[in-house]
Amino acid sequence: MSHKSIQEFHKLVSERKDYDYDFTGWLEGDTIVDVQVGVQPSGITTQIEFTTTTVKIWCEGGIGNASYEVKITVTTDLTRVEIQKLVVHVEPD
Repeated sequence: MSHKSIQEFHKLVSERKDYDYDFTGWLEGDTIVDVQVGVQPSGITTQIEFTTTTVKIWCEGGIGNASYEVKITVTTDLTRVEIQKLVVHVEPD
């Protein structure tokens, strides 16, 4: 997953949306064992689901006309660490 670009998404305040990441190519036989998510600034709620190769981040809430950076930190069985970032732009309902 080299040459990362920060993905940007839009949602309404009342929407709950999910964003999927497939790490299969980067893993090369390794497996995901832990995923952590941080949000800056605080304001949206996140929930994490993951398998040995994929990550799903659920985002909800936020303040209209605000943007939030979501940092996803993936750790593998071989202790490799991958960081992905996305920006969620929240629009008023």
